[in-house]
Amino acid sequence: MSNLFDFFKNLFGRDDSGSSRIPFLHETIDVNSFSINEIEKWKALGTENKFANLVNAAYRNYYISGKTKTNLSEVTLLVSSHTNGWYLHCNMLVFKDVDYKYLAYSLSMKLKNEGYVIQLAEMKSTTKSEGIENITHYYLKPSLKFQILKEEGKVNQLYGNISMEYKTLNGVPISFKFLAKAYSDSNYKPPMDQTELQHILFQD
Repeated sequence: MSNLFDFFKNLFGRDDSGSSRIPFLHETIDVNSFSINEIEKWKALGTENKFANLVNAAYRNYYISGKTKTNLSEVTLLVSSHTNGWYLHCNMLVFKDVDYKYLAYSLSMKLKNEGYVIQLAEMKSTTKSEGIENITHYYLKPSLKFQILKEEGKVNQLYGNISMEYKTLNGVPISFKFLAKAYSDSNYKPPMDQTELQHILFQD
């Protein structure tokens, strides 16, 4: 495996000018290419439920303690006035690469059922000093009907724009970030409650 990474490093070079940060592989993810049968098998194994238990436990601790960094060191909550989400420290978890990719796909499909549209689904590979970094990225926004149809003269932004980013280094899972970022603009209604979003993603 190390020979493969050495090959890419030598092929694309490593300089300090910043050119090494330019992806040498950048491709769109075809969400329709996912096997529904394989996804259902994956869910039947209980893997998604394990993710749900982690995130839900972190939120329960947060609501009790008020601290985003709890005794669950595997999960960090990302909470502010208009940003909500969570960050999985993959190096502390035992999940495989495919588990995180299936998780991103599964969550994106649940959001689509709630009125979201996938604006971007891509994978980028970049050479780093430590090796090869791969990033799987999904970006979703409320469908156009929510941006056109207004309630009380304001746009319904649902839970805000949603981003998912899964990162690996040399094929090893590093982090998985889920973030819902809402507009604070007066033309938009406040985002819907974060607890509702968590219920949609991970029914407790």
